[in-house]
Amino acid sequence: MQSLREESLSRVVEFACNCAADMIRDGEVGQPRDATDLRAEFFRILHNFPITCRALFSEAQQHPAFEY
Repeated sequence: MQSLREESLSRVVEFACNCAADMIRDGEVGQPRDATDLRAEFFRILHNFPITCRALFSEAQQHPAFEY
């Protein structure tokens, strides 16, 4: 069972996966600078959070677009 902290951070990973997938689908061309900066932040979350604990890694693996 996940702790409250793990559960909260799992939701962050899930949100980042979903948003990054949406942004990839929308493409980069014609997007404002803020959107590309936000995309980079989502990927920073996805590169760093899943290696901190098994619960976050498991959460990330549930998303079909996540490859580690």
